[in-house]
This record gives sequence, C-alpha cells and structure tokens, in this order.
Amino acid sequence: MKFSTLAQLLLADQDQEIEDANVLDLAYGIENFEFSPYNRPPFDYPSPEMRARLQSLRARLAALKAAKASMRRTKTVKTMTTCDCGHSVTADAVMNTSSGTSCLSCYDRMSR
Repeated sequence: MKFSTLAQLLLADQDQEIEDANVLDLAYGIENFEFSPYNRPPFDYPSPEMRARLQSLRARLAALKAAKASMRRTKTVKTMTTCDCGHSVTADAVMNTSSGTSCLSCYDRMSR
C-alpha cells in the first residue's frame, strides 16, 4: 500500500506491507519528525507502538540509504592505446584511417 503522508504511515496497521520506495519518498519526514513533548500522561498520544514504529522506520531508512550508497557506480579505468601516429589516447578516442590509427588531433591535421 502506498502512503502519502508520514501520519498515515504511523497510524497504519503494523502488519501492512510498506514498499521501500514509499519509505524513501517519505525520508525527510521520517528523519526529522519529533513527537510533541507536551503530550504527556494521562494522554496516550503518541502510543508506545507509534514511537516504536517511527524508530523501526528510521532504522529501515538508514539501511536503505546504506544499500543505495554501496550500489553507486565506481569509476571505470579507461585503457590507453598507442596510435600509429605515436600518441597515447584512450581506446574510445582512436580514429581509424587508411594509413593506420591516429588520435583526434592528428586525424584533423591529416584531413586538411
């Protein structure tokens, strides 16, 4: 089930399934929400279950963010190739000519 506000999320039944994307959408509210310090006994708001639910949501959000950070791409090392013109360039910058391979600057010079 998709929740649009943090209040709906906190008031929902504990056994309802909450999608990871929904937790990430409400990340700001989960991280920064605090219950009012003025709601003290004899009032039963927020209930201990609601506080526990917020704590579990915070733990789940932290785990999701950690997993997302670990999945970030690492930089790939580009292989260097020596062209027939004598210059070393990355493999994706090599130009093929009738006389062999060349770098971009030598290819431009040869085409004039």
